[in-house]
Amino acid sequence: MAVLLFCIPAMVSASQLFPPEIPVLFYGGAKINNNLAPVNTIISIIAKDSNWEIASSTIKNIGRYFIEIPCKNYVGEDIVFNLDNFASGQNKCPDVMVIPSVNFDLSVEYKQEEQEELKEQEEYKNIGSSIIFPPTPCIKAVYDEWQETCVNNRQYRNIISMIPNNCLMTAEQKAQTKRKCGLTDTDGEIKALGIEYYADGSLIRGSDMKVYLIEKQVKRHIANIKALEKFTGQEIFNVSDEITDFYPTGLKICVEYQNGDLIRGKDMRIYVIKNNKKRYINLEELQKYAGRKIYNASNQVLNQY
Repeated sequence: MAVLLFCIPAMVSASQLFPPEIPVLFYGGAKINNNLAPVNTIISIIAKDSNWEIASSTIKNIGRYFIEIPCKNYVGEDIVFNLDNFASGQNKCPDVMVIPSVNFDLSVEYKQEEQEELKEQEEYKNIGSSIIFPPTPCIKAVYDEWQETCVNNRQYRNIISMIPNNCLMTAEQKAQTKRKCGLTDTDGEIKALGIEYYADGSLIRGSDMKVYLIEKQVKRHIANIKALEKFTGQEIFNVSDEITDFYPTGLKICVEYQNGDLIRGKDMRIYVIKNNKKRYINLEELQKYAGRKIYNASNQVLNQY
């Protein structure tokens, strides 16, 4: 009598078919504004290419962090470490089978107002997403016309656009959204649609091809090539005359004297220009320059060297 034998396969669990991923352990010190990061500080890890959050945790011990990062799908890719949503370091996701743990210190510095600005931007995040808006300062802002009505003796205007997108407005840029009621165009304000506002440190150029530095919201003409060399590599924004007229005019920036020239200030101290900087010379050293012309210079010019 034949006996039929049936082999019943054993049940295989999902965990056996798809074993859990082994994360890479990152650990190290954590500082905010040169102070040890406090307990419960949020740490988030962003895959740089996709801008997706792949891990998050909080600091359990003051000034130290430990976080497990699933690097399986991101081996070799750059990842950004954020402390309280501020970028504090960048590293690469390693292969856990080769490098199971990484000692990597984090550090970030930011101003209190930047943190407040970042919190305001939370409403712009997509619901349920983990996209982080980096605290990049706005290069420029474009404003609408002033509203005709006054609220608490203030006029307001909206912002049409900011460059780059999702940037953080500077204190000066925010201040340009309101003014006291009763001001007119002659009071230093322009009521034109689309006025662009440039942050301090920007270089702008009007139709007359003059290059200006925006400093404390005043435009300073960079009067010669020698002075412009200090800004080599910085972008110059071509703007309309309406924009250049918007900014009050300040002192010129110029390099009037060459290396080796002698200049004398109102205090009668004499300097020699070396490497485009002034250096005081005493009477004994001045004898080496016998016969050389000494140029009288204002304090404003002296301060440029």
